[in-house]
Amino acid sequence: MYEKLLRINSLTFVSELFSINEKVVDRAEFLSRFGLDKNKISLLAVGHFIAIKNHLFLIDLMPKLGNQCQLAIIGEGPLQSAYLKRIHDLGFEKVVKILGPLPPEELLDWYKVVDIVVHPSLSEGIPNVVLEAMAAKKPVVASNVGGLPEVIEDGVSGYLIHPDDIDRYVEVLNNLIGDPRKREQIGKAAYDYLLKNNYTWKAQTEKVMTIFHQLLEEQKPKPIRQDLLKK
Repeated sequence: MYEKLLRINSLTFVSELFSINEKVVDRAEFLSRFGLDKNKISLLAVGHFIAIKNHLFLIDLMPKLGNQCQLAIIGEGPLQSAYLKRIHDLGFEKVVKILGPLPPEELLDWYKVVDIVVHPSLSEGIPNVVLEAMAAKKPVVASNVGGLPEVIEDGVSGYLIHPDDIDRYVEVLNNLIGDPRKREQIGKAAYDYLLKNNYTWKAQTEKVMTIFHQLLEEQKPKPIRQDLLKK
């Protein structure tokens, strides 16, 4: 029963997931609002500012990615001051931007304008940010933890990397930064995966209801064997 409850908890619902691709966003104007350069490859990370999200790891690898990329980290949490200090120590204030929490509609705009989504978390289920990025046809580079292997096929619909393998992260990101065709190819494969596997609100709700009914059946009292009553 406990394993099935975990499965319910891991099912990720993304309402109107594919509507991300319907809106047109002016990339140059949008990025300039946040002090970012329209001519650089833009990386995006989203999540609470806590240790398990591993954002400091991501900030630390930025100097290894050359001068043609920039990073935005969206969220909030107790480590924000530590992020800002690390960025200052690196002298990367113009390259790495720490943004507060954003309303869902503005977050969806970010998926439209960035080039790569990075999710270096140390532990995960199947996070919405990954599914939303895939729905926006963006390549995802993520840690090989939790439920992420369920939705990302390494090297096909995204990349999965051990969360402390900085060399592999740098290799994969540098390859994507320098190869727009590969970014497009991986993003399309990610989108196609979601379509093929019915990652819609209706489909995921049906999965939950199926598990819920299984749990109810398991909790029904079992009939008492008549032969035992006669003893």
